[in-house]
Amino acid sequence: MLDADKVLEDAKRRDVPAVEEVLVAPTVVAGQLYESVVEVKVLEECRIVVGKALDKGRIGGDVWAKQTRSLAREEFLKKALIKKISQGMGLIQADNWD
Repeated sequence: MLDADKVLEDAKRRDVPAVEEVLVAPTVVAGQLYESVVEVKVLEECRIVVGKALDKGRIGGDVWAKQTRSLAREEFLKKALIKKISQGMGLIQADNWD
């Protein structure tokens, strides 16, 4: 019981590690998959921010359209890469992409 108490006290004194330090991909390809998924989420958030900037009048419609198309194009390519990696890892089947 004393050993368990010592372990608990030691755990309480330690700092909580960052998610990036704990989440380690088992392979290089899995790491690329993780990174690609994160980049897609960032691109989605960027499109939302650009839309809010348009709503608040901080950017014009031409800037919004150009930035949205650029972000959407990059997001599409990342999603295609995610599907290709997922298929290569056996996570999805080629006929089940939708």
